[in-house]
Amino acid sequence: MNVAMYLYDGYYETEIALAGLVFRRERLFTVAGRAGSAAAVDGRRMMVDRRAEDVDAGEIDVLILPGGSPGPEPAGLDLIRRCAARSAWIGGICAGVDLMAGAGILAG
Repeated sequence: MNVAMYLYDGYYETEIALAGLVFRRERLFTVAGRAGSAAAVDGRRMMVDRRAEDVDAGEIDVLILPGGSPGPEPAGLDLIRRCAARSAWIGGICAGVDLMAGAGILAG
């Protein structure tokens, strides 16, 4: 199973820790709106494996969206839409649900 964690500046690192443990035996990778790294809310940085626009949504079975203070990153919102269109599992934690709403994938 391919599991992607979407990171953005201001994400809560603690909200991906348990998911990382649960999916540690899967193909786990990080995705962000830009290459390089993403800064957690406490300022620590995590290297990003892939840019959202470079990821084929068909590669993702599970997309994890941590909470924090997400900004509107068009590439990230597009990735969420593409994953939803192919019925990937999408888990939004706290403000991660706001990302799902911003991408327009929540009914009602």
